[in-house]
Order: sequence, then C-alpha cells, then structure tokens
Amino acid sequence: MSFLQNASIRTKILSLILPICIVGLGATGFMSERYKQADTAYSDFIAKDNAALVELARANRNLQSMAYGAYQIMAYDANSPDFKIVKQEYAGDRAEVVSRLDVVKAIFPEETATLDRLLRDVKAIIAMTDKAVEFGSANRNQESAAELLKADVAMRATGADIASLLDRLAKGVVKGSDDLTDQTNSTILTSLMAVGVTFATGIILALFVASRGITTPIARLRERMVSLAAGETTAEIDGMARKDEVGQMARAVQIFRENSIERIRLERETEANRSLSEQDQIEREQQKAKAAADVKYAVDNL
Repeated sequence: MSFLQNASIRTKILSLILPICIVGLGATGFMSERYKQADTAYSDFIAKDNAALVELARANRNLQSMAYGAYQIMAYDANSPDFKIVKQEYAGDRAEVVSRLDVVKAIFPEETATLDRLLRDVKAIIAMTDKAVEFGSANRNQESAAELLKADVAMRATGADIASLLDRLAKGVVKGSDDLTDQTNSTILTSLMAVGVTFATGIILALFVASRGITTPIARLRERMVSLAAGETTAEIDGMARKDEVGQMARAVQIFRENSIERIRLERETEANRSLSEQDQIEREQQKAKAAADVKYAVDNL
C-alpha cells in the first residue's frame, strides 16, 4: 500500500498504462510474426507443394505421351515428313518425365523412397520404349510392337502408382492447409484472449489504484475541507503522511485547520477580555454608587 500512498499520481497512472501498452505491442508483434509464418507456409503451398502436384500429374501425362509417341514412330514410315517431329516429341516426353519426377522428389523429400522406385520403373519403361523406337525407326515394326506390349504392362502399373502418390500428396496438401487454418484461428483466439485478459486486468487495477490511491483520498479530503469550512477543527486531517499530491493537499488543509484553530482561540480571548472589561466597569459603577450612598447617608446624619 506504500506505493498508493507515496507514488505520485502520474507515476500511478504510468505504472498502469505502460505495461498495458507493452503487452499490447507484444501481442501485435506476436500476431504479426505468426501471420508472417502462415503467409510463408501458404506461399510454399502455392509455389512448391501445389506446383509439385502439377509436375507429378504432368509427369504421368508425359509417360503416357511417351508411349503414344513410340507407337507413332512404329506406325510412321521412317522416311515420312512427320516421323522426325514425332521422334522429337518422344525425346521431349522422355526427358521431361524424369526431370519432373526429380522436381517432385526435391519438394517432397519424405517421399524419396517412393519416388526413387518410380524413377527406376520409369527408366525401365524408357529402356523398353527406346528399343521400340529403335526398331520402329528401322521399320522393324513387329519387334517394336513386342517391346511396346511389354512397356504397356509396366506403364499401367507405374501410372497407377503415380496416380496413387498424387492422390496421397494432394490429401497431405489439403491437410496442411487445414492445419494452417487451424493454427491461424488458434493464433487469433489466443492473441485476443491474451489481450482481453491483459486489458481487463489493467482496467481492474486502474480502477483499484484510482479508487484507493486517488479518488477516495481526494473525496475524504474534500469532505474534511467542507467540515473545516463549517468550523469543525477537532478531527485530524487524513493523509498528511502521504508523499503524493494528495499528501501535499492534506498538509495544505492542515495549515488552514491550524489557522482556524488559532482564529477561534483569538476570538475566545477577545471575547473573554471583552467580558472582563464589562465586569470591571460594572464593579466600578457599583463602587461609585456605594460611595455616593455612603456620602448621602453621612450628610443626612449631620
């Protein structure tokens, strides 16, 4: 309680305002940091995870296009004008299916084992389709068809594995997005609760300090000043021991009280002196009357 009695009113107010401001700024900084983290995570989803899903889907399409290109090479005559175009498209799909699986592997390192297996399967399929293309380029279509039939069996299994991985990763991305949403909601709720509790506590403390340290002592001092103005000088002035502004006011009121007590004492002395003078005058008049009566009595007896 010495703080309420000795600290200045400004210190009391600042001791409440500053902690609330600090907590408010801290909560704002905390929310900003968490929102920044959420923004970074969402950016990763958009720039990396979702892009990786697209790359995986396109790798599957490249795998199918590669097989289709091998069939076209077998079907076209090596001297056909479109043969060179088809062969270039096959080479492009062949390179892209591997590079895109490598991209997905870099973004999802936790799926390294699965993607390494898929890469081995894809390279085995490429080895079969390369033989088919080699035979097709030489117009050895029966041998090319035999290799493509073997590649078809492997491609169905590998395509299904890629599709399964794509579904699993897509569900993981959705779950990660939901987790970030929950985390963001939790951050908002936690921050609002912390700020709410802090401000509620600050308001309660402010009311307590204002009541016990400022308004109540001032109200008591005001009532004492009213009673002092009415002539009540007996009761002591409350708060003189305080070292804040209220104590300064109490000591100033004490001076008025002491002056009032002195004024009353002087009035009483004046009244007493006046009464004494009047009594002396009465006694002198009585003595004069007695002396006159004695003289008259003596004269009458002569």
